[in-house]
Amino acid sequence: MEMMPDEEFNMLAALQALDTMDESERSALAEKLQASPELQSELAAFETAISAIAYTAPAVPVAPAPSGIANGYATSREQSAIFNCAIAECQMETLLSSGNLDRQALS
Repeated sequence: MEMMPDEEFNMLAALQALDTMDESERSALAEKLQASPELQSELAAFETAISAIAYTAPAVPVAPAPSGIANGYATSREQSAIFNCAIAECQMETLLSSGNLDRQALS
């Protein structure tokens, strides 16, 4: 009989998938996985869903570069930083709206 994940597991799995766990949360998740190894597939599903979120965001047009930037293009490092911030914001909003992450837990 497969164990259904509880609310605490869902929150811990989301935090693990986002790589935002502290040591006590990591320990709590390890205990749950040890007690019910079948939850590993649930954790894998969270991680797959989180990694796919980046590919669901619509393309965002880039504003013209201010004068002084070489060739009018932001560096790849600047582009990467902007993209990573957009992904993280999208992931958090998705988790919050789905009820898998409590806004109070973030404060």
